[in-house]
Amino acid sequence: MIAAQPRGDVLPITRTQQWWEAGAGILTALAQLPIIVLVALDTGRFYYLGDAAKYSSLAVNILEHHVFSRSVAPPFEPDILLTPGYPAFVAAIFALSVRSEIAVVIIQALLRGLTAWLLVRLGWRLFASRSVGLAAGWAYVFAAVPYLFVGVLSPETLFTTLLMGALVLFASRPAHLNLITAGLLAGLGVLTRPIGLVAMWGLPLVELCRSKLSRAVPRVAILFGVAGLVVAPWLLRNQRLLNMPVLTSVGSYNLLNYVAASTLARAEGTTFVAAQEQVNAIYREYGDQHGPPLNAAQASQVRQEVGMEILLAHPLEALTSVLVDSLNTLRPGVSYTALFLWPGSLPTRPATSEDFSPAWGLTTRGPLLVLTVFLTLFYAILFLLSGIGFVMCLRARNWFAILVIVPVVLALVVAPGVAGNARFRVPFEPLLFLLAALAGTATARRLVAARARR
Repeated sequence: MIAAQPRGDVLPITRTQQWWEAGAGILTALAQLPIIVLVALDTGRFYYLGDAAKYSSLAVNILEHHVFSRSVAPPFEPDILLTPGYPAFVAAIFALSVRSEIAVVIIQALLRGLTAWLLVRLGWRLFASRSVGLAAGWAYVFAAVPYLFVGVLSPETLFTTLLMGALVLFASRPAHLNLITAGLLAGLGVLTRPIGLVAMWGLPLVELCRSKLSRAVPRVAILFGVAGLVVAPWLLRNQRLLNMPVLTSVGSYNLLNYVAASTLARAEGTTFVAAQEQVNAIYREYGDQHGPPLNAAQASQVRQEVGMEILLAHPLEALTSVLVDSLNTLRPGVSYTALFLWPGSLPTRPATSEDFSPAWGLTTRGPLLVLTVFLTLFYAILFLLSGIGFVMCLRARNWFAILVIVPVVLALVVAPGVAGNARFRVPFEPLLFLLAALAGTATARRLVAARARR
């Protein structure tokens, strides 16, 4: 079992501390005002990401036709490329605001403020330290990429709040109500971003380590049982329409076109673009031999089978691809930020481009150079401090905090593969700030103590 950790949720709290806690969320939300103004000046910023058109079509069809489809006119083809959580969220806001993009941005700003408040709470529960939680929550206002994503049509902000809420509740006292609510948020997180399914894999380990087996198993069953009940209607819908209870087809698409293609490129010493063409040729050949897929669910299953065959045929290259390509998630996010601040400032590149970054090779130009230096330094410091915080957890044998934080970070870093970029880092940046705050507050205490001894 995990060594007993001081429980942050039983620490006494004063009225002043409550105000500091709330202040982290309020300041983080208010700091988004410039983003709201930029979107108001040019709503094109709201739609500039590649998936924005898909989410917009889904939300509008939910609102106007009560169907989940990207088709622009009847007949509406059932969609499983994306999950319904975020489109339904946007559709609800559109319904209440006469399809106002600004309303979505304002709600997302409030959600980011809520995330900062949850971050404070999580710090208290994992480290039994008001200072660590408050430092993380107040510092989160400066998180550059999450700050930007509040202003775009993308599920990252909503997913981050759901993920943090589930982690806070799970890290609290293991009461049934907390587990049920955590399961509810986890299920909604999976429906918002399917990658949430792999982000939660460490939670059963935490429960199995902190409790006796006779208590841990029912608690894990409650958590994942509730999450399963939330996701079940979506799976039943797909079973009814497509004869297969598939969650989404985006995972199999990425497996074939990114992970398998990257593996094949390494195995055969070819370019990534050529490898993408080759894996799609294998996919088409499979259809010629066995007949074309009848629907999107069957096409997803075939892509998964073809992708797995390639990975199993080249296991060493597959492992190398996963380890090396996961570094893409640590990119500072220069292209995302530049395209939002200065629309049209960078050349458009196809999705199959070798480097995936429109800013590649252009970072010596004027404001883009300043932006590149700033973001690179900012995230270099964040990664360094969070690494120090992780080492501090190891030295303190705080396995509880390690098992809550590390599996989420690993899953979200590794899962995107070669398609990874700063966008995939948004959901776990709060956890990096938490580890960085642990290192920062410890350093501050040492400096204060050293000054007092003089």
